[in-house]
Amino acid sequence: MTHESKPSMGDFKGKSVVVTGDSLGMGRACVERFASGGAHVLCVAIDEASTREVAQSFGEPVRGFCGDVRRATDMQCAMIEAATAFGGVDIRATAWSWIRRRTSGTTSSTSISRDCFSRQIRRAGDHAPDNITINAVGPALVDTPMLRSSADLFKRIGAVEQILDSWGRSHPIGRIGQPSEITEAVAFLAGEKARFTTGAELKVDGGLMAKIGVVLPE
Repeated sequence: MTHESKPSMGDFKGKSVVVTGDSLGMGRACVERFASGGAHVLCVAIDEASTREVAQSFGEPVRGFCGDVRRATDMQCAMIEAATAFGGVDIRATAWSWIRRRTSGTTSSTSISRDCFSRQIRRAGDHAPDNITINAVGPALVDTPMLRSSADLFKRIGAVEQILDSWGRSHPIGRIGQPSEITEAVAFLAGEKARFTTGAELKVDGGLMAKIGVVLPE
């Protein structure tokens, strides 16, 4: 039995989203998910050619912006660009750190990286009174260009698909994840149905963390 979900068309209609940190793998997948839901999206990445390609691929609802997520001035310029073009920013999704979502006229965040998770989640309580939610998505291995490049380094012991299948078997569910499976979790936490959720981490890892045994002290 397979489980496939389709985006709820219009679930982000009228929303403005800034996706930063990646324009090829999970970042591009997030752009596609939000745009398919009716949002206007600004895709921010360090590679100018790929951000331009993303904007051209999705058309009018999506814009590209070349910027480095590590530079505060670049991010400020990106937010100004989005606010000017879209009339404000409702959601910020950073492919390698966190996503912020605005509720009731204010913003929301959801993380898809563990590096910045602790720091951002600690801020959730500070921003909650302003109806700003901050959450995290914790994926395991996901089929992205970066993962395939990593698998290609091991091609001496097998084809890329064989390597990916081997890595997938380390997950209880028996395979690696697909970008769309991660972005549905992102969309949930960034959407209206998660307005009461903040400071949370949603693991979308094929059961990887669940199989790690924990021995409690006696």
